[in-house]
Amino acid sequence: MTVTPSPYASGVVELNAQQHDVRDELLLYGQPRPTPDRGIGQALRQRALHELTALAGGLDPADWIRVDKHRLSQAHTCTGYLRARTGEEFAWSVANVRGKVLHRALEGLIMSAYRRAPLELAHAAIDELAEDVDDRGPGPFLATLPQGDRQDLARDVNDLVVKFVSDWPHVLAGWSPRVESRVKLAFGPIHLQAQFDLALGVPMGDEARTFIVDFKSGWMNNDHQQEARFYGLMETLRSRVPPYRVATYYLDSGEYSFDDVDEDLLCTTFDWMVEGIKRIILARSDDPVTYEPSAACRWCPGRADCDDGQEWLAAFGRHSAA
Repeated sequence: MTVTPSPYASGVVELNAQQHDVRDELLLYGQPRPTPDRGIGQALRQRALHELTALAGGLDPADWIRVDKHRLSQAHTCTGYLRARTGEEFAWSVANVRGKVLHRALEGLIMSAYRRAPLELAHAAIDELAEDVDDRGPGPFLATLPQGDRQDLARDVNDLVVKFVSDWPHVLAGWSPRVESRVKLAFGPIHLQAQFDLALGVPMGDEARTFIVDFKSGWMNNDHQQEARFYGLMETLRSRVPPYRVATYYLDSGEYSFDDVDEDLLCTTFDWMVEGIKRIILARSDDPVTYEPSAACRWCPGRADCDDGQEWLAAFGRHSAA
């Protein structure tokens, strides 16, 4: 492999228009950072201990509940949908493995200080993930992927990595980058989990200096903004200091949404999380669940047995259940 020194190693490089916008308008590079009340993080931690412990009171301590952005989003979409998806057996596909490969390639890009080309990173990410023999991971699926599908996957991941390189100022070591950064917090059998695509910066004293971004392909979605807010809450519960901003970046369009993190946003997100956990617990029980028809009915595994869902599909859907 030929190693090409990055022009960003010196910190001197001419940025294009999109990189300027990302640096100055999204990252707020060089601008003052907020200093939130030191008690916010601790107060939220105490709320979590009190409220989540109370929710876990009737649960089997050995049967822990995973709470992440996907399950919370499903819970707020429809409790019936969540119950149907919970019982569905997961299977890897080219569509759902693409994000995993992309994140691995972005990790290689940033950790190598941009010394590796996007196409090389795309192929390397597939190879590295395919070596994992864990049946729960994508390794066995990628190891047996037909050559044509593998080429399409490498093409798509290369495309997204090139767009990241084109759109973002190069992430420097001095920005304290964290790629695929995990946060895990347990409150009895309730286990909160998050994995940030990219986090930059660390708190300095009481000053909020962390930025968190979730990368997406495809269309903008309001659920994505709520998921990014959940990341902000999780970082606050972990470090006791909130990030100054959380964002979602759409690589296909170059668009982004963001929230500046303050006490109101954190408290509202905490309430959203608690309500979602209540719904997750309900979906795991034998108690009746509520049904809230929406576009999710189109791909709900339980739509064939849902009268509300069938009515929605008949009126607005592009297909009905067989």
